[in-house]
Amino acid sequence: MLVEKQYIGKNQINGVNRCYYILKKNDLYGIEIIEEYDSKLLSASEYFTSNYESADRLARLLYKGCVTLVTFIEILDDYVSMEQFAV
Repeated sequence: MLVEKQYIGKNQINGVNRCYYILKKNDLYGIEIIEEYDSKLLSASEYFTSNYESADRLARLLYKGCVTLVTFIEILDDYVSMEQFAV
């Protein structure tokens, strides 16, 4: 399976590097956050929309807000709920 990644940005806080990406697989878009601790990588990714603009908007908000893996899924759930009611 091929996944297309678009790099959004990188933050470093307390010695932890975080990289943010928009993902594209078939007709779905998602976000991936990768955290680097010493020589270890941890990542979380989730596909949540068929709308590129929505994925781009959220990825940039996560990057600017320095969102961590611990809070990523909760923020994504809130964002998707808000998008559904914004119609």
